[in-house]
Amino acid sequence: MTPPPGWHPDPEGSPYLRWWDGQQWTAALHAADQGSTFPPPVAARRRQKWPWIAGGVAAAALVAVAIGAAVGGPADTDVTAAASATTSRSAVTTTSSSVPTTTTTPPLSPVTTEPVRPVVPVTTVPVTTAPPRSTAPAAAPTAAPSSGMTAAQRNAVRSAENYLSFTAFSRSGLIDQLEYEDFSTADATFAVDYLSPDYDEQAAKSAENYLEFTSFSRQGLIDQLMYEGFTLSQATYGADRAGL
Repeated sequence: MTPPPGWHPDPEGSPYLRWWDGQQWTAALHAADQGSTFPPPVAARRRQKWPWIAGGVAAAALVAVAIGAAVGGPADTDVTAAASATTSRSAVTTTSSSVPTTTTTPPLSPVTTEPVRPVVPVTTVPVTTAPPRSTAPAAAPTAAPSSGMTAAQRNAVRSAENYLSFTAFSRSGLIDQLEYEDFSTADATFAVDYLSPDYDEQAAKSAENYLEFTSFSRQGLIDQLMYEGFTLSQATYGADRAGL
């Protein structure tokens, strides 16, 4: 049940009575012996926590001052001396704190400067431009069959070129190969003589081909080359080129 507005024992346990405004406890306090007949506070303020503590401290200070004033004499002297001592300590503290602080900066190490090395002049060597190399004239391509040839002769020349690009032949061996293709002896002879290959080189190539396939003695290789239509001098050249 909510108590009615009025003075009631302090719920916080103090020896005073506290005013209840019907909704909350206020900060107004009265001595317990005065009862609840005192009128309510003129302006009930919102309750603050422990306001009576500050009031009690202030009242105690006033009582102490009054007692000191009544006694007088030495007490005043002691108070004045204490105040002077406090002032002196404050002055000493202020003086000590105002002493300028000197900051000592360590001397800087001298900077060592390395001497600048002299620049060595660069000698420019003139570049000699080599004269352009003379370009050897390209080998003339195999002459195309002349328009003055017959069709059979042109075909025989083309067929002979194809054979020579594939393997080596002697003069008589190339003529026989063209005759085997049904060219006439005249057309085959015309084509071989028209191309006129180096038969010494043909003998050397033929000797290499034989040695890649099987083994020969020097005389045996010469005989084999002569059997293919190479002359003795051509066959001997081929054996010499083969290292026999």
